Amino acid sequence: VVALGALVLTAAPLFAQTAPEADLVPELVTDRPDFTESSFAIAKGWFQLESGLSFEGEGPDARAFTAPAALVRIGLGFNTELRLAGDGLVRQSFAGSRTSGFSDVEIGAKTQLLFHDRAGFDLALLPAVSLPTGADGFSSESVDPSVKITWGRDLPGGIGMTGNFNFASLTDDLGRFRQEAVSLSFGRGLTANWS
Repeated sequence: VVALGALVLTAAPLFAQTAPEADLVPELVTDRPDFTESSFAIAKGWFQLESGLSFEGEGPDARAFTAPAALVRIGLGFNTELRLAGDGLVRQSFAGSRTSGFSDVEIGAKTQLLFHDRAGFDLALLPAVSLPTGADGFSSESVDPSVKITWGRDLPGGIGMTGNFNFASLTDDLGRFRQEAVSLSFGRGLTANWS
């Protein structure tokens, strides 16, 4: 399986009078387009739009393309953000047959519970629910709840380590099932603009 990602970011105050001081622009920490979510909630009064695309292939006959895989994050305060997400348009081809349609939409939140400077690591809770808004064949046709527990820690040498524990109750053609997933990610800055 091969996956590509492109990222388009915008961070801006929702309202000039409610945004943090103009000279103190918060650090831009993103959650798209990847599997492992960060442990940071964006600041109150700010919004962030993240987007990407993916291409997957398995053998010569199976392909999938997804775009714009958008995530809107809105800072609510109290280390909490509102999140609206969706994969957007999904195109699939298998053995010469092609289908396309829009994905379901997810609404959720992120609350940062622990902070590296006080607890030695960051910890956040991300409850969400996927709503059956997608096209036939691309929607679960059911409300699917999930929760992610995400954590992060700075390591020596400028390396950042993050991980997720994900739990979901999903629906497919055979009915409802549980899904658990674990991820671990490492990152390091290379230059001022690349990591």
